[in-house]
Amino acid sequence: MMKNRTKHFTFSLILMVSLAVFAGMVLCGQALAARTYAPDGKGYLEYITTDTGHQQPFLHLEGTGYEMGFQHGYLMGTACTNTLSEAFLIDFCSEYIMELGDFGDIIVNLLLADVGEWVGLDYGESGMRPADFLLFAFKRIAKHNEQYIPPEYLDEMRGIVDGAAAVGVVLDYEEVLLVNVGFDALLSFAYPLATPVLATASALGQVTGIQLACNAFVMDGNATVGDSLYMGRDFMFSGQRLTDNPLIYEFCGDGRNRVVSVGITGLIGSMAAMNEKGLGIGMDMVPSGDCTPADFGMGCLLTARHAMEQADELSQGLSVIQNAKRGVSWLYVLADGRGVERGGASVETSAHHVYTRYMDTPPADPFLQLLMPSNVRQQESYPDFVLQTNHYVLPDMYLNVPLNVGEADSVHRYDRMMEIFKDPNHPLGGYGTYDFDKAFDYINWMYLTGEENETPDSRVDQSTTLFDLTTLRMKTLCGPTFAQGATEYALPADPPPPSAFSFKSYHGTYFCAENNGGNTVNANRTAIGDWEKFVVTGTDGKTDNIADGETVTIRTGKNYYFNAKKKVKVLWWYTGGGLDADTTAPQTFKLINHTRPGGTLQNGDLISLKTIYSTYVVAESDGDALADRTSIGNWEKFNVIFH
Repeated sequence: MMKNRTKHFTFSLILMVSLAVFAGMVLCGQALAARTYAPDGKGYLEYITTDTGHQQPFLHLEGTGYEMGFQHGYLMGTACTNTLSEAFLIDFCSEYIMELGDFGDIIVNLLLADVGEWVGLDYGESGMRPADFLLFAFKRIAKHNEQYIPPEYLDEMRGIVDGAAAVGVVLDYEEVLLVNVGFDALLSFAYPLATPVLATASALGQVTGIQLACNAFVMDGNATVGDSLYMGRDFMFSGQRLTDNPLIYEFCGDGRNRVVSVGITGLIGSMAAMNEKGLGIGMDMVPSGDCTPADFGMGCLLTARHAMEQADELSQGLSVIQNAKRGVSWLYVLADGRGVERGGASVETSAHHVYTRYMDTPPADPFLQLLMPSNVRQQESYPDFVLQTNHYVLPDMYLNVPLNVGEADSVHRYDRMMEIFKDPNHPLGGYGTYDFDKAFDYINWMYLTGEENETPDSRVDQSTTLFDLTTLRMKTLCGPTFAQGATEYALPADPPPPSAFSFKSYHGTYFCAENNGGNTVNANRTAIGDWEKFVVTGTDGKTDNIADGETVTIRTGKNYYFNAKKKVKVLWWYTGGGLDADTTAPQTFKLINHTRPGGTLQNGDLISLKTIYSTYVVAESDGDALADRTSIGNWEKFNVIFH
């Protein structure tokens, strides 16, 4: 019909739409270049203009794990060759060894022996170069840890390989896997070897030269101006291939929270991330002897992403970290700016221990502090501020993990950030004075104060990020150099509640109310139309934020309600047990959420429906829909699709 309208109207419409789009970009502070879409029309690559006019790549991924991986490989295939390769892994290992200074050669020889013992191959008899030997061994070690990685992430990595192949770029799945768990693969061996050497050198007053330069904080309440909770996170790990391929991701996985994450091309884990519920996460290195070589789980980066995709509240994020298989010591910063558990924490972990220091955790009892060196003791005494660098602060960790290193540079940064924070006369300091811009400058203090002798041409190594976890706004310097400028992005505002729902069965078919209501319900449709869409309403009449275990009603387009027929025994046979949509009187069902137990319903979640007769709705393999099951199996579980 558009072709019959006048040119004047068409021009006016185009002008209005263009102005609206431009205004939206200006209002949200995100100047976006044209999008390039993946073949499925869901994933896309675009560029955000930084505050210095440069273009920062932004990759939106959406769908199943495999679909997101395919989009990633298809859109970034050539760029992935810079990171998903043996050359990247060699650079990464070399950078870590260089940080060990004079002790590097000692650690390398010990590493070759330990890794060789695990794979059952003697390095001296292998005939390989050290780098080739370690790559061979670590690929086998990464494969061993596949058992701990959620299937959707393994699918995503395989999707990257296939997506890249679709544009003529060859990637190797084993290398993709190793790069994504490489931090933990290396450190699970290197920490137990390096920690006693470094601890001894430190005790003898020798300078090691090692710098594990990561900083993080959470501030809220009286520490800030306004009502926002801020989480700052400075992830500094050098190496040209690591720093020269920055990428901002937006993950929108089926049945998972939307997450924005700062990282590098090809790396699907999260170095610094924020989800749509207002949770944020990052991690800092902390050397200790409590590691399990070769058996480290999914690794810190995938653990961080998993926490963001699954958690709706602070305690849920903490549970993901606490319950994860761990084999390397890490410090996690975790915060929640919108939930009922609003707050932040520094989570001190090792392979076998986890202790949490919240914003309002007071300094430990003086007697307990005798368990630890005086220079690493907690200095924060505010109820709304927590700070971490690269050493343990809690006495519990020193008691349970006595072999750890609080190296001098980490202590210096912790001391310096506390000095700035408490100094009202410092341009980056002053408790109670922090707004969004000043909080960003605070996490970027090492560059802005000039104390590290960095210039605009210096590499960022790897990202400096601030998250406003209340308004879902972020600002990041992710390079390659400081001159590239800072990028701002905001997650979309809370989406409107879904107007309709569909239910997809285990067999791949959809529930259908025949004639749009007033008839029976089947589960035999292969596509979604009006008859396959329903209004699901919770106890207070809402259609969003439906909780696990909440009582709901299900209404068709013609205002008929789903109702279960009671199954009864008559003489020697049973009657009833059907599922219809033939009454205008609501009947309730209990919604059981298998994807997010205790959470709220999200698009793609796997659910079951329990009737008022304590039976369960089932989709039979022949397309019938009944309500007569007494337990839950695959046929009694359905994926929810929002419309």
